[in-house]
Amino acid sequence: MDNPFIKILGGNKVAKSVDKNTRTIAPGTGLMTFSVIAITGASIGAAIGTYVFLGTVTLAGAVVVVESNPRLRKLVANNTKKIDALIFVASVVAIAYLGVTVAASLTVAGLALSLVYFPWLRATSNQQ
Repeated sequence: MDNPFIKILGGNKVAKSVDKNTRTIAPGTGLMTFSVIAITGASIGAAIGTYVFLGTVTLAGAVVVVESNPRLRKLVANNTKKIDALIFVASVVAIAYLGVTVAASLTVAGLALSLVYFPWLRATSNQQ
C-alpha cells in the first residue's frame, strides 16, 4: 500500500542532482531535519522561537515568489549553490548592520531553503 504521507515527503528516493558535484537529500529527510531543529529552537526560549518563526515566514515568502514565476523557478533551480552562498553572506552582513534578529531569521530561512525547498525543487525539476 502506498502511504500518501511518505509519498509527499519523498519516500526513500534521493533526488538526482542538477549539478553532478552537488549531493542531494530526499525532500522528506530535509523536512524532518528542519522540523526537529525548528521545534528544538522554539522550545529553548522566546527569542530563538522568534528567530525560527521569522525565518520560516521568510522562507514561505521566498517559496511563494519563486513558485509563482516559472522563469524565476528555473533560475533558482539552476543556481541553488549560489543562492546558498548569497544567503550566508547576507546573514554575515546582517549581523554587522541589521542586528541579531534579522541575521538569525536569515540563517533559519537559509537552512530551511537548503534542507527542504531546494531538494524538493531539484526532485520536481528532474521529473519535468
